[in-house]
Amino acid sequence: MRTEKANKKEITILRKKHLIFSTLVVLLIIATLFPFIFKTTTLWYKFGPDRILLLAGQVAGLYAAFLLVLQIILISKNSSLVEIFGRARLNKFHQLNGKLILGFAILH
Repeated sequence: MRTEKANKKEITILRKKHLIFSTLVVLLIIATLFPFIFKTTTLWYKFGPDRILLLAGQVAGLYAAFLLVLQIILISKNSSLVEIFGRARLNKFHQLNGKLILGFAILH
């Protein structure tokens, strides 16, 4: 049978996971909005498929930059992150994140 202290620790870890995940999602949404807020001033990319391709490239570049910063955080192996997620899961995140960075950099 689990003690109440162990249950409280699990709840605390779960809350930390949710906080980290929601913070990352909010930052990703903010990064997505940048190309739409700060539009390019050139006339070549105002309308049509050129504009869509330019915006898609800008968003892909911002995602790659965001994930690169996240990669640095993952590789630091912060003790609190290891406590929350575990070393094996952090290594899987690190590996998946590297593949995503490569994909977004190619799309950019």
